[in-house]
Amino acid sequence: MSRENDHIDRRIACLQAERIPAALISTMGYHCEVWRSNLRLYRDGVPRTYDLVIKVPRETYSVQEASLLRRDYRRLRERLGSIIPRTQFVVTEIDGQSSVFAISEAVSRWFDIANPAHEEEAVPLFRKLRLARADLMRFVEAADAWDTHENRVIDLYGLENMVLDRAHRLRYLDSFRVFFYADMLHAIDGEDETLRQRIELSRLRRDYLRFLVEASR
Repeated sequence: MSRENDHIDRRIACLQAERIPAALISTMGYHCEVWRSNLRLYRDGVPRTYDLVIKVPRETYSVQEASLLRRDYRRLRERLGSIIPRTQFVVTEIDGQSSVFAISEAVSRWFDIANPAHEEEAVPLFRKLRLARADLMRFVEAADAWDTHENRVIDLYGLENMVLDRAHRLRYLDSFRVFFYADMLHAIDGEDETLRQRIELSRLRRDYLRFLVEASR
């Protein structure tokens, strides 16, 4: 979805959101809304335009929680490199409450990978795009290792989390709470059914990504 010539409709203390033209490009994310904007910034007196996305969370985050978001982002970026878009987390007040938002390089989606409905197109595509296939293999191997050794399940619940961009590069787009913690399922009395469903679906989609790697040899 997209609303052109709009503005971010949240009060962000360090950002004059009402003066920044932005298009709401996604409300489907569980954790945040995503806005896209061409920000005009000055550096050494020279204007530059940056194509960015601004991710505004649906809930508040403490400073400690914001540091955990940064930690998980660094974990992804260090392991997966350019698969993870460059992102900065900014601690500020949103609608009068302490929180955090994320600014990331914009990615123009070309093909949604994690949707099994696209299998017939995806397999021959990855046979041609060898670098993208190698990156997909690296992503699956990293996700398997995090799940096996740390009980961290990378979030593939959203169909738009894993895409090819217009340059045919693999990109993982999530920023907020990128891992589900499987050991939290039984941390409280009873099982968290919503968390269980998200973990199960993320694992199923990871299995599908592994299938794409194998089928596109």
